[in-house]
Amino acid sequence: PALPLAVLGAGAGLTYDGDALRVAGATLAYLPAVWTMVGFATLLFGVLPRQAAAVSWSVLGLILLVDLLAEFKLVGGGVQHLSPFVHVPATLVADASSPVAPLLGLTAVAGVLAVAGLALLRRRDLAPSA
Repeated sequence: PALPLAVLGAGAGLTYDGDALRVAGATLAYLPAVWTMVGFATLLFGVLPRQAAAVSWSVLGLILLVDLLAEFKLVGGGVQHLSPFVHVPATLVADASSPVAPLLGLTAVAGVLAVAGLALLRRRDLAPSA
């Protein structure tokens, strides 16, 4: 996911203000949130292998819907904070706070989800039936 984010960010930077590196860097700030979604999908695959794809895509769709509704101030902060993408700091804003803590937190959550999913996947009986 890092390569598509970097390419899309660089393209947006070239069309936005000619500063491709700055906008690509800001776009890469979304990488821990993407990793969190991948970790969630991995966890689901360890728990519910047959339903994991459908549930993962449904959850991503709901998160994107909540983010869209939040842009129009149609959902409250409690619902909005369920999305990992909300916790990505606004790095392009001039007086933005330090982006390190939320990005490290999202990376840690993604790591825990992925490790738990892989551990559950390892516990499954994957031996072929005779």
